[in-house]
Amino acid sequence: MQIGNCFIADVNGSSNKICFRIIGDSFVEVYRKSPFESLQEVIDGYENINYRGEIVIPETVKYDGNVFTVTKIGDYAFFCTDITSVIIPKSVISIGESSFQACNKLKNVTIPESVVSIGQYAFTGCTSIVFIELPNSVKDIGEFAFKYCDNLLSITIPSSMDSLKEGVFHGCINLNSLIIKEGLKYIGDSAFEECTSLTHISIPNSVMGIGIDAFARCSMLTSVDIQNPELKMDYDNVFSGCDRLNKRTMPLLNTSK
Repeated sequence: MQIGNCFIADVNGSSNKICFRIIGDSFVEVYRKSPFESLQEVIDGYENINYRGEIVIPETVKYDGNVFTVTKIGDYAFFCTDITSVIIPKSVISIGESSFQACNKLKNVTIPESVVSIGQYAFTGCTSIVFIELPNSVKDIGEFAFKYCDNLLSITIPSSMDSLKEGVFHGCINLNSLIIKEGLKYIGDSAFEECTSLTHISIPNSVMGIGIDAFARCSMLTSVDIQNPELKMDYDNVFSGCDRLNKRTMPLLNTSK
């Protein structure tokens, strides 16, 4: 079934049919027109409006005698649906804005080494995710991408990343293990604000700056290991509301902005 450059394909290994859009001569993205209208309104007669259960995204799909490679999870592709797990193929290089936002039943996500970018709000409000691995291929994560992932327990920031943008892990209240690999240069505003289960963080030598409220109201935080004495930040703003953190244990830092 097709409307314009959008078509529905049956996917082996999944109980869901998936909507794709042609974005090049041989490339497609997983597609959804808008979070405010159902797929029924996009493609007349399509019954499976709300994706459910396990999603297995294929590397390639066939349509009208042609083979297309799946290179992107489009903006809002699975927004606010009842999916529980998703396997993303190694052909995908980008995960779009709000693509999995508010999928509160989503527990398992496999992100392959091919993914370079994750859009803003991509996994915001995915309250059932416990673990997610960011591969070394990821270079950019958009603002608030994992905000309010309430049950996320651990995260490792790969060395491939140059900076963390605003609010990326804001409100991940059960995050208790944070590993930042050498290579990251900047931690953005509110990146880990209200991560109330963090007790210790180690900031590698490569980090040159930390934004306002980056670790604000991390109420269980007791120790911070800062390896770069030239790190620029405003201590009172970065760690505001971290009442258990003893300033006297912190190194003397360059507080200029």
